[in-house]
Formats: sequence, structure tokens, C-alpha cells
Amino acid sequence: MESITNVDKAKKRLEHNSYDILLLKDGFIKDGTIKAASMAYAMTRPTIIITSNVFRLIYYTAWHYCSEFSNLYKISKKLISFNNGTENLLEKIRSKTDYSTKYFNEVTLEIAKNTF
Repeated sequence: MESITNVDKAKKRLEHNSYDILLLKDGFIKDGTIKAASMAYAMTRPTIIITSNVFRLIYYTAWHYCSEFSNLYKISKKLISFNNGTENLLEKIRSKTDYSTKYFNEVTLEIAKNTF
């Protein structure tokens, strides 16, 4: 695990795809949290967004189920999840560890189908 508090370093880590699971603290990149989660999806990496309060959890959940992105790229609903502090974060991380290999082909096909 690595805690990154610098936005530039976080973007470089995303670009190089050198991580297994992306944990995003709500508001770390201000309104770029959704963009970072979408980028991680394109790299077949699971994302867990740690929300700061119940209102942010509702906001992300609404985005997750109603946005054009998540409805176009349906597997993103399996790869992007949320933690509001009441759930066991370690258990959620463990449950997502094999997702990058499990969904790699499906994500690739989904992106190809919806992009080209």
C-alpha cells in the first residue's frame, strides 16, 4: 500500500498502471475523483472511493447508477465501489483483489464496443 497525497504523483501512478486497487479518499482530487475512477476502470483496476460523509456517498451512488458512463460501461459498476467508514475496508479490498484479471477481457471488449 502506498499513500499518495500529491495530485501529480497520483496521476503518474494512474498513467503507469502500477497498482492493483485504487483507494481514493473523497475530494482528494477535488472533483477529479470520478475521472480517476473512470481511468482506473479503463485500466481494469478496481476502485474504492472512501467517502467523507453520507451526502457524498449518496452523490457517488447516484452517479454510479445513473451516469452515462456507468450505463455505457456496465462492468464499471462491479469495479467501482464505495466505503463510508462503517464497512470493513480491509474486507472490501480483499474481495476486489482478483478483479483486474477476472474482468480484463470483458472490460477490453466493452471499451472497444462502445468507443469504436
